[in-house]
Amino acid sequence: MRARAIVVAAAVLLVASCGLDGADEGLATYKRTGSGGHAALLSGTLTLTDGCLYVVDEFGASWVPVFPRGEARLRDGELTYANRTVPIGQVAELGGGQFSGTNPDVDWGVPEGCRTEQMWIVSS
Repeated sequence: MRARAIVVAAAVLLVASCGLDGADEGLATYKRTGSGGHAALLSGTLTLTDGCLYVVDEFGASWVPVFPRGEARLRDGELTYANRTVPIGQVAELGGGQFSGTNPDVDWGVPEGCRTEQMWIVSS
C-alpha cells in the first residue's frame, strides 16, 4: 500500500512539473486580466524550434505567440486555439499585438529557451 502511495505521489509531481502553470510544453502563456485586447493580425507558419512555438511571418521574422493561459493547447504537433486547430508547418492567423520587453505586472509563462525579442500577445 505504501509503495502505491509513493508511485501516485511521484506521478502527481511529474504531471505538475510538465509545462508552465498547466500550459503545454513549448507554449508561452499569460494570465488574462480583462476582456478585449489588440486587434492586429499575425499570419505565418507555425514552427516548433528548441522546444518553443513560433510563428514565422512572410518576412522570415520569428514571433513567440503568447496565449491567454488555459485557452490554447499544443498537442501531437497541432495548436488548438479559439476553436481552430492548426498543424505545425501550416499557416496560422492570430489576432493580438506586438510586445517587446517584459512587464513585471503581467503573469507570464514563457518556456526556457524561447527567443523573446519578438513576442505576439494573442487576444483573438
